[in-house]
Amino acid sequence: MIVSAKTAWIIGASSGIGAALADRLAAEGIKVAISARSADKLTSQAEQNANLKAYPLDVGDHVACKSVAEQIAQDFGSIDLVVFCAVRSGATGNFHENMHQGIQVGLLGATACLEPVMEHMVAKKSGHITLIGSPVGFRALPGTRSYGTVKAALHYLAESLRVEYEPLGINTQLILPGFVDTPLTRRNSFQMPFLMSTDKAVERIYAGLCKPHKFEIAFPRRLIWSMRLIATLPNFIYFALASALKRRMDSEDDG
Repeated sequence: MIVSAKTAWIIGASSGIGAALADRLAAEGIKVAISARSADKLTSQAEQNANLKAYPLDVGDHVACKSVAEQIAQDFGSIDLVVFCAVRSGATGNFHENMHQGIQVGLLGATACLEPVMEHMVAKKSGHITLIGSPVGFRALPGTRSYGTVKAALHYLAESLRVEYEPLGINTQLILPGFVDTPLTRRNSFQMPFLMSTDKAVERIYAGLCKPHKFEIAFPRRLIWSMRLIATLPNFIYFALASALKRRMDSEDDG
């Protein structure tokens, strides 16, 4: 299977899934624009493959998002596929600051990057948009307040784009990976069930991108179906389970 795109833009490509996916697409001969805040990492990665080109970008700067998108479209001639992986990592500041930073990067950063790309795709009547969400978007879990809010919003956004833009020839997909071994997840202090290597996760994502008419690329199944089941539980059962999980996490942190 080969992704039909000839060009792609991956935002959040300096490490983890984004970086590995960029390498995977480039290996298939796709010209890939890679963006993230770390210019040094992007430049080093681009030096390893002629199909990669670095476009440093802080997605919190929404004016810069438009400028970079337009530059990539000009340099590449077309943007066939865009994958938004960027997420605010770490928790600093108070409740409002955490939420503001998370939304500024993970949600508004996505819309700032997507708007000029969507205009480009509408004009050429084709395109492929992919957002990386999370199974935590199905229902709230302890310790995921800002992250989960953003991922739930991305889920809704992806559904909206699918409904509105599919008739115009633009496919939208939502990637829902479970726990993947990346620099971000290595910061977690709790046990991560069904932890998957980055390479294995990227192969799952690549296979899904080869089927753009399939909305969700969700894995591993055991975790996904567990989260779907939790989402269907009556409130009194769900809150009891969530509270028990919170107590367990607190006790592990204390220990």
